[in-house]
Amino acid sequence: MVSEQKKISYKKFKLDKRLLVFCFFVLVALILWLMIKLSAEYTTNMDFTPQINNSATGGTYNNERANTLYIQIRASGFYLMRQRLIKNHTLAIDLKDKTQIPEAGQNELIKLPTSSIRDKISDILGQNIGIISIEPDTLYLRYSKPNRKKVPVVQNFTLSFEKEYRQTAAIQFEPDSIIITGPSEMLDTINEIPTVNNSYLNLNNRLETNLSLKEINNVVYSQNKVKLTIPIERCTESIVKMPISILNSPDDYSILLLPPQVEVKYVVPLKDYPSVNVDGFHIAVDYQQADSLLVNSKLRVKVYEKPEQVISVQISPEFVDYIQHKK
Repeated sequence: MVSEQKKISYKKFKLDKRLLVFCFFVLVALILWLMIKLSAEYTTNMDFTPQINNSATGGTYNNERANTLYIQIRASGFYLMRQRLIKNHTLAIDLKDKTQIPEAGQNELIKLPTSSIRDKISDILGQNIGIISIEPDTLYLRYSKPNRKKVPVVQNFTLSFEKEYRQTAAIQFEPDSIIITGPSEMLDTINEIPTVNNSYLNLNNRLETNLSLKEINNVVYSQNKVKLTIPIERCTESIVKMPISILNSPDDYSILLLPPQVEVKYVVPLKDYPSVNVDGFHIAVDYQQADSLLVNSKLRVKVYEKPEQVISVQISPEFVDYIQHKK
């Protein structure tokens, strides 16, 4: 009985194995057939929505009659299959090398023959795509004149310095602002132009370089690069103790600060260290601003003046206790 069951199981396994082998080869054959079919070329019609601009002037062209481009193309099955998976077919066409003049009396209406942009469409679709025909034969566009706006250039890069080296003055851009030109609806949203995202690491000397600006589609810049300057010097750190002055002390009260002095840690370029006069520091609390500076009955200590050679200052503690007595 057991022997007969083993024979049946073996025959079933043998049958299943043959079926799996058969299915595998059928699948391979289907894949090969599909590859052959997709590698062949076919003729088909596709529709595209044109988006037209002029990056040389910053102007845009509105599709006056909401034309859709119906393009008959000849392409491989692979390309057509990819295109069928894309829901929105758009063609971004730049007319920067074409001068379009509105027709007289047509309020800036432009007739653009599609034959004149056939080469641009061909470049967008790809070199292996053959264009047979394009409909309609003319696009009706209305040119939107660009506006101008002055905006500042802002930093969009990271810095790091070698040990003992610091940035000794503010970062400078030349120019620090540029004129941008483009559609008013776009310019309204642009308040600054960032530089490209660069990294300058382990700096140990003054940095001067030309830096590109981050591009924005359909917006033209008065210049695409600025000169970046970052003063960098070898620095040293020093610590001194300084008394705290009291500004706007009331006439009818005497104020006692606890502690009466703070530790001042400052950074200065090494070459300027001998010339630093610590008497140039003015460390104080302002009693008149007590309401805004009180933190748990403490007054905020601030640096009101420092020697011109000093780059940065840290004080400790930042808040001090105080006792006031009526005179």
